[in-house]
Amino acid sequence: MKLTDRIAAAAHVTATPLPGELVLLQLETGHYYGLDEIGARAWTFLVTEGLSVGDAAIKITSEFETELAQAQDDLLKLVTSLEAAKLVQLAP
Repeated sequence: MKLTDRIAAAAHVTATPLPGELVLLQLETGHYYGLDEIGARAWTFLVTEGLSVGDAAIKITSEFETELAQAQDDLLKLVTSLEAAKLVQLAP
């Protein structure tokens, strides 16, 4: 995974916003995943808006008190875990 990569939701994933979080359901496995407020914003930037990981990190730093390097590292880890859970895939 690189900062220039873009991701898309996997075909069998549904996202439901709840107060302060986002719940993801992987329909093939039936597993639920929860993203906190920052994770939900990251999902919006990465999946809904189609930003690259690096651009999403810049947006995260403008909304939350974090350094750019930390936001980049956290987003790379998040995307890797979402990919492992088959919730996202690299965008073409």
